[in-house]
Amino acid sequence: DLYPSISIVYDTFHIIKWYNDQVVDSLRRQEGKRLRKMADKLADDGKRDEAAIVEQERQLLFGARFLLLANNRTLEAKDKLNRRLNAEAKDSARRDGRNPDEVGHRRTDNAESKAAILSSNEKLQNAVKAREELSDILSSSNPDLMRKKLEDWAKVYSSVGISQLTKFTKTVVNRMDGIISRATFRISNGKIEGVNGFIKALRRSAFGYQDFDYFAYLIWEQTHKDSLYGKPSSGGSVRHYSRKKPYNQKRLKQTVFKLSDDSNKEAV
Repeated sequence: DLYPSISIVYDTFHIIKWYNDQVVDSLRRQEGKRLRKMADKLADDGKRDEAAIVEQERQLLFGARFLLLANNRTLEAKDKLNRRLNAEAKDSARRDGRNPDEVGHRRTDNAESKAAILSSNEKLQNAVKAREELSDILSSSNPDLMRKKLEDWAKVYSSVGISQLTKFTKTVVNRMDGIISRATFRISNGKIEGVNGFIKALRRSAFGYQDFDYFAYLIWEQTHKDSLYGKPSSGGSVRHYSRKKPYNQKRLKQTVFKLSDDSNKEAV
């Protein structure tokens, strides 16, 4: 009400990620627990062969998180790449006089495994199908058409008997305006997410930093590589950076970074 000209926009990436977390992965864990109880009951009744089959299905579902969250294009591309890498590894082994059977064991059946899992579990099949349809709807650039398709989608999948999906359809209806805004404002915060992921990886690779100032400068340096190293260093100025009071109170050596004039202006 205070800012009527501002529109809330939910980008496609986070909507699909939200769906994967709240529906697909949650349903996968729920089905795994159901299969475990079924296998235990069959084993208690003396039906060990049937219990072994159910347990095998549960184990397949337990390790299928990546398969269910990834789309078919990603899995097919991964299988194609792995087949090529396997062939190259075997050719290299033959040239080196090694046994080619010892190398080239990358998985090449991701797409087939996903299809097999979905064919044996109707609920997961419906959940993945709903996600694919939702992704197609979110790619529309017509707000009115997107609204109509989303309303029809929510109406259909709210009554399929999957509690997680029913809850998600209610959320879609309640946040319809923000989702529809995606058709008008084709914006994404992918760059921000990328920088955040990079910062987390940088911190994790060093198991944390005791000196926050030094950590902040490393972030700045890594995010300005083009301006730092993409230009000749001749004629540049020298910027001195030192960690004066680290956590252990020991004075460390001063670190000198040579920056170009443009980069030096950005660093100030």
